[in-house]
Amino acid sequence: MLLCGLHELSVDYAQQNRGGGFQFRTRAEYAPWVAKLNRSRRNRLSKAATETLAIIAYRQPVTRAEIEYLRGVDSGGIVRSLMEKQLVKIVGKKDVPGRPLLYGTSRHFLEYFGLKDLTGLPQLKEFSDPDDVALSLEMDFDR
Repeated sequence: MLLCGLHELSVDYAQQNRGGGFQFRTRAEYAPWVAKLNRSRRNRLSKAATETLAIIAYRQPVTRAEIEYLRGVDSGGIVRSLMEKQLVKIVGKKDVPGRPLLYGTSRHFLEYFGLKDLTGLPQLKEFSDPDDVALSLEMDFDR
């Protein structure tokens, strides 16, 4: 029964030129009840993680060395943490000696922030203070 309904939705969406997938979401008014069912620990991104995520989102594809140059500190652990949260992924290797990994945001990053694509990110000129970019990306992250 469920598969039949999903097939009908697929056909209907294909005829309307909608996206090519499904995502089940809860209505906003049911969120408190669903949250009670999902008792997972809420993780808040640190300021350093938020700053690193902002750098990756706005400068992607970017190497860890480039992130560390911009931040001025080692960022390996933070990048690894963002990858564990599936907000960041490896998108390739840079064509320079050593072939460092290139990082970019993941599909989960877009879904979590409710973005269709990266053009939905706020423009940097909208922020008067560079710290505002990091603050605007602070979030509660459910795993």
